[in-house]
Parts: sequence; structure tokens; C-alpha cells
Amino acid sequence: MNRSKKIFVTAVVVLAILLLLATPAMAEKSLVCGGVEECRINIMYGIPTEYPAGEPFFIMHGNGNTPSIDLPVAAGHMGFALQVDGVYVEPDWVSRSASSAREGEGNAVFSIMAFNFPQGLPAGVHTFTGHWYVGCAPQWEGCEGYKPMAPYDYFVNTITVTFE
Repeated sequence: MNRSKKIFVTAVVVLAILLLLATPAMAEKSLVCGGVEECRINIMYGIPTEYPAGEPFFIMHGNGNTPSIDLPVAAGHMGFALQVDGVYVEPDWVSRSASSAREGEGNAVFSIMAFNFPQGLPAGVHTFTGHWYVGCAPQWEGCEGYKPMAPYDYFVNTITVTFE
């Protein structure tokens, strides 16, 4: 078997193993309420402002980027962070992906974070703050003094939701 065939066979075997290992993890990537929009709190759009106390909901945000040649950005260098009542919350799952270049366009990378609240929140007013971030680059305005690729909030939005 020549060298290129060995590399091809090895790549196919590695890909098959990765798919087998990734399948159980992908099955866990679900949203409460089946992901219907009525169960979503959307921080970017600030809706809804009222939600039933103790009812399940989810928050899902992220971003995508078309990196330039002089400014490569990987999906792991961007994303979304969530604070609920001033406390950072870890996502239930993260999806990172990339698409290959199309005619006249560059490659695109995506990063989506999902947060499930299957028990909902108790009655009262709760504050949600979303931080959309990218890896800082020295030539970006506002990134002066940051280490290269350190998380940099390029957009932050806070909403309050009354749970009744």
C-alpha cells in the first residue's frame, strides 16, 4: 500500500472513531420544551419581559465569524457567556462548527451556547446579562492592553424578566 493510501485509510478510521465517540454527546444536545420559541428567553432581543414562575425555559445564543487571512479566529475564540442575577452560569452544551469557503466568500466559524432551565426560576424579577465575545486582536478598537485572543466582550445586553 502506498503512502497516500495509508494516510487515507488512517484518516477514514480516525473519522469513524470520532463519529462513534461524538454520537452520544450529540444526543445530549437538546433543549427543554423541545426548543420551541415560546420557551426561549432571548437576551439579544429583550423578550419576553414576563414569564411563568417555575416553568421550564432555555437561553441559546452564540455567534459566527468569517475570519480574514490577517486575523484568523477559531470557533473556540468566540462565544456567549450568561449571567443570571449577577452569577455566571455554565452552558449545558456548546456547539462549535465551521463551514468551508464558498465562491467569493471565506470560511465561517460558529459557536453556539445553550442553557436549559428545566425547573424555571422562582417568582420575582430576575436579571439576565449576555456577553457576546471574541478573541481579542491588537488591531481591534477596544482591545488595547489585552493579551492576544483573550476573551473580549464586543456586545453586552441586560434584560429583566418578571416571573409570576
